[in-house]
Amino acid sequence: MSFASRDQVRSNDVIFGIAVLIVAAAAGIAAALTGTEILLAIAALTIGIMLLPRLRFWILAAGLLIPLSASLTLQAGGNFVPLSDLAAIAALASFALFQRNRPDNEPKAVSRYLFNPVKPGLILLGIYVVTAALNAYLAHPELDVWLKLAQRFELVAVWLLVGACLVATNTTRLFLTGFVATSTVLAITWIASPGAAGVLGTQKNPGGGFIAASILIVLLSPLASHWRIPLLLVLTGGLIGTGSRGSIVGLLVALLLLIVFVRHWRRVILQLAAICVGAFAALQFLPKSLIDRIAGRTSASSYNADIRDVFVQDALRQWHDAPWTGVGVGQYEQLDSALARISTHDPHNVFVLAFTEGGWPLGVAFLALAGGTLLWLMRKPKTTTVVLALTVQVSTLAHAYVDVYWVRGTPAIGWALIGVAAAATYQWQRGRDTEVTSDRSETGAVSAGA
Repeated sequence: MSFASRDQVRSNDVIFGIAVLIVAAAAGIAAALTGTEILLAIAALTIGIMLLPRLRFWILAAGLLIPLSASLTLQAGGNFVPLSDLAAIAALASFALFQRNRPDNEPKAVSRYLFNPVKPGLILLGIYVVTAALNAYLAHPELDVWLKLAQRFELVAVWLLVGACLVATNTTRLFLTGFVATSTVLAITWIASPGAAGVLGTQKNPGGGFIAASILIVLLSPLASHWRIPLLLVLTGGLIGTGSRGSIVGLLVALLLLIVFVRHWRRVILQLAAICVGAFAALQFLPKSLIDRIAGRTSASSYNADIRDVFVQDALRQWHDAPWTGVGVGQYEQLDSALARISTHDPHNVFVLAFTEGGWPLGVAFLALAGGTLLWLMRKPKTTTVVLALTVQVSTLAHAYVDVYWVRGTPAIGWALIGVAAAATYQWQRGRDTEVTSDRSETGAVSAGA
C-alpha cells in the first residue's frame, strides 16, 4: 500500500544526496578551520531555498540523517536542532508550497493527505502539549520550559506529518532506504569497533535503537528484498557490537509482538534464523568483555543497572514532593549524591520522567499519547505498514523504559512510521468507501430507470 511499485529509489537521488552530504561535510570542516560560521549559515540557507522544490532530495536527506541526529546538529538558545529535523520540515514545506509535489496538483492536498490521516495522533499530541503548557503557565513559566516543550511538539508532530507525506508522494521506500543505509554504516562501524561508546558522533544507546529499528524495517518491508539476509546479519552483528542492552531488549519485545501478527511463517522464520545466526556470530567473534557486559557479568554493567535504579528512585522522590505540578518540562536534575558526577539529567525511564516533570496530569497525558497511538494502530487492518509501525514504536518505548527518550532522533523513526501506517490505511479506506458509494449510485440509477 505505502510501498507502491512506482516508489523506486532512483540512482540520481542517491548520487545527488551523497554529493550534497560531501559538500556539507567539506563546508563544515572549512567553517571549523576558518571560524566563518555566519557565512556558512548564510550559504546553507541560500542552498536550502534553491533546493526547496526538490521534495525527493529532502525526503532522502531526512532518512539518511536521522541516525546521525546527535552529531549533525545546530545549536540555538541552548537547544539542539538536528539537520534531520530541518530536512523533514523542508520536505513538508516543499509539499505544501509546490503543486508539482502534490498528488494530482490538488489545492487541498495539504489537509487531505497530511493532516486528515494523522488527526487522531495530532489530537493525542495536542492533549499532551496543552497539559504541559498549562503546567508551564501555572507553575513553571521559565523560558527554557517553553523551548523544551516546543521541541517535543516538533519531534512528534513533524515526523507524523512526514510519514503522511511519504505515502502521499510515494517516497516511503526512498526514506527508509536512506535510514537503513546510514544505520548499516553505523552497524559496520560498531562491528569494527565493538563496545565503543560512540561512532560517527552517535552514542551507543540511540545508535543501537536505530539499528534495531532498521532490523525490523528490513524484516517486514519489501526494502532491499535481494539483500535482506546479508543486511540482517550485518545489522544484528552491529546491534550486538553496540553493547546497548536496552536496544537489544526493545528488539526482542518487538519480535515477540511480531509473532502475534505474523502470517507468512516460512519467510519470517528464515529471516529470524538470519537474525539468530548474526547474533551467534557476534557472540563468537566479539570481545568476551563486551559479551560479559551485555550479560551483566561485569562490575561496570552491574553499576549501570544499579545507577539507573537510583535515577528512577531519585525522580520518584521528586514527583512525590510535587505530585501535581512536577519540576517542569526538561527541568529534571538529579538530587541524589550518588548521581552528582553524572552529567545526564534524565531518570532513564520516559514514563517516570513524564510524572516527574508535570505530576499526575502530564504523566497521564503522556501515557495517553504513547498508549493511545498504539491502540489507534491496533484497531487498523494488520497490513505490513501497520505491523511495522507497531513493532518499531513498541521497540523504541521498551528501550525508553530503561533509557533516555527525548533526545534528538530517537523518537523520529517510530512516529514517522506511525504516520505512514495511518496515511496508507486512510487512503485505502477512502478508496474502498468511494467504490462502495459509486456502486450504490449506479445501482440506484438502474433501479430508478427500471
